[in-house]
Amino acid sequence: MEIRKRTGAATWLLGILAAVMLICSGKTAYAAEQAELSGGNVDAENGKTIQYAVTLENNPGLWAVKFTASYDSEALKLTAVKAGDIFTEEEITSPQELADTPYVFLGVKNTLENTDKEGVVVTLEFEVDQDAQAKDYEVKLEVTQAINLEGQDISVAAKSGTVSVVPCIHEKEWQVTNPGCETAGKKEYICKKCGEVFESEELPATGHFDLEVRNQKEAGAEPGYTGDTYCKTCGKLIQTGSVIPAIKETEKETERETETVAEQETTVQQTTAQETTAQQTTAQETKKSVSEKIGNALKTGDAAAIAVMAVLLAASGVLAFVTRKKMLVRKK
Repeated sequence: MEIRKRTGAATWLLGILAAVMLICSGKTAYAAEQAELSGGNVDAENGKTIQYAVTLENNPGLWAVKFTASYDSEALKLTAVKAGDIFTEEEITSPQELADTPYVFLGVKNTLENTDKEGVVVTLEFEVDQDAQAKDYEVKLEVTQAINLEGQDISVAAKSGTVSVVPCIHEKEWQVTNPGCETAGKKEYICKKCGEVFESEELPATGHFDLEVRNQKEAGAEPGYTGDTYCKTCGKLIQTGSVIPAIKETEKETERETETVAEQETTVQQTTAQETTAQQTTAQETKKSVSEKIGNALKTGDAAAIAVMAVLLAASGVLAFVTRKKMLVRKK
């Protein structure tokens, strides 16, 4: 496999040195915890591009590392390689043809010192074939060799990963369909891309709670109407009204006659009261006059005058009694 030439004499010398050390080193340096190179588990859709990160954990301190990544080249196409946290772009070497499989990675530090950094070693950019079957595709990692600056081999385990081709990488969200007066609603946790439902909850109907009466009409010469009850929310007719009978002309005349009789009775009562008051006043005045004349006759000793006055006094009393009797009769 051809390797891209580095630019600069120092880089070239370091590459030669790393190659010699990788070939000639025989001692192995062991860390307290096993260093591990691992691939991820990534979901992908047909025709989409994904980023596949290869990471390193428990780095005891290394200077150079070489590994391969094998994959199904019919389902996955390697389109780009990006340096990560441990090596810079100038410190990694990749094949001239990225489509070659397996992919070979070589990383060598540009300085004469080890690195104990951890994290992403390299990110592989894959394009998923449009016709790739929906299944898991293994990305198999194998560490060829890892050394430190002293030329000792570093034990690095390799953990392979997968690219899982799926019909849809779900983008989930809650969607709510509000209930109606008579229809239930629903609340769903759904993928907004493909429509798959993961959770669902029914929301009960609200019922008709906001009502109003329409088509009301007062009765007159024509029949009236109590009005129909409608739901203001959905417009449904809840209850029909009833007809109010028309007010007949004879009933109106009866009402007018009743009012006339009442007015006449009021007038009669007022007239009677006035007449009674006048008669009472006349009787009182007559009685007073007779009393005065009797008093004068008594003073003069005129017996005949006294007798006449007594008769008149009695007559005025009778008149007052009759007047009061008439008033009582009229009231009845």
